[in-house]
Formats: sequence, C-alpha cells, structure tokens
Amino acid sequence: LRGIQGVKHKSRLGSGSNRYTAPELLRSRLSGVSCKTDFFGFASVFHRFAIGRSSAVWTNPGADEDATMEAYDFEFAALKDKYALILADHGYAPREIAFLIACLDPKMDQRPDHFQRPD
Repeated sequence: LRGIQGVKHKSRLGSGSNRYTAPELLRSRLSGVSCKTDFFGFASVFHRFAIGRSSAVWTNPGADEDATMEAYDFEFAALKDKYALILADHGYAPREIAFLIACLDPKMDQRPDHFQRPD
C-alpha cells in the first residue's frame, strides 16, 4: 500500500504496541480513515479506565492479518455483555452504552460515524 507522497507504510499488526489504535491504521489502510478510526481509539482508552483494566483489551497478537482480525472479533464479542453491565452500573443510559460498545467494533464500517452526545 502506498501512503501519502508515495511513502510505503508497513503493517504494525502483531507489533505488541499500539493496542489502542484502530486495526485499519495498524494494517496501514489509510484510505477511508475517518472519525470512526478516532472513535475506536477513544473507546479503547475509555474502556480500559471504565472497567479498571491495567492494559488495553486488544492483544494485537500477530502479523497475520486474517488471524489477527479473528482475534479482534473474538475479543470484541467477549467484552460486550460484561462491559454493558459495567457501564450501566456507572449510570450510563442504554443509548450511551450502545454507542461506546459500537465504537469498539474492529470493523470500521460497523462503528458510528458521528459523536453521540450524552443523555
């Protein structure tokens, strides 16, 4: 993939770092990057502190794109129900909970495309 001004960007999947960065950025898929990408980063950091984790929920486990995206999907499916309960315990409204969870979807096209104000 060629990036801005012909600079080649390599994938950072499996790097062990950047675990708050959206998968599309890690894969160097820079076309189509939008606020959805920012929402993923915001929601990943927010998730960590909302549930009291000491690190990111995402493992970014390997350089193989298909296997890593499967891991992201598995991690996303595993966090949704527990996270919804924790957010409800913190006093978030169902609409706010749905927004915060949707922002964590590893598939960019499934994330919100605009900010949702709190109730």
